[in-house]
Amino acid sequence: MQREVDLFFRQEYPTLVKALRLFLPSPQAAEDVAQEAMARAYRDWHQVRKFDAPRAWLYRVAFNLAKSSLRRRAIEVRFARIERTRRIDESVQMERITLRQDLRKALKELPGRQRQALILRYYLEMTIDETSVAMDCPAGTVKTLSHRGLATLRETWHKAEEENSNVL
Repeated sequence: MQREVDLFFRQEYPTLVKALRLFLPSPQAAEDVAQEAMARAYRDWHQVRKFDAPRAWLYRVAFNLAKSSLRRRAIEVRFARIERTRRIDESVQMERITLRQDLRKALKELPGRQRQALILRYYLEMTIDETSVAMDCPAGTVKTLSHRGLATLRETWHKAEEENSNVL
């Protein structure tokens, strides 16, 4: 019986690997699947040898294993893509949090009326006229306060960027 198994394996293994190389993405994957199929044939040889077409059984097992391997790989790729996206999303979220914190800090450093004008104009999206009513001052004052506040924020931002680039 051992001689029969050896002969079967010597005859079928090279062809099985070649067939699987056409089906699977890498030669190593083809070798792995072929070896697993052969191991199953060896394990169950007492039944396999009784089949009308042991060769056909071997190829059916091998291609089923190959399909399972491809499905597992597709799931791994999908999971890796989801994980990468999640990490990117977390990174973007952390960046947004940091930017919000930096903006809050910079706003708090502005004089009160400039800070109030910017919050009303840009956070609450009020018009100049609405802001002038809310602040009880002329529209020209709202424009001046907004302009100065934005200029100070830009200056603060540029300094922070320069400091960060010097650290890197």
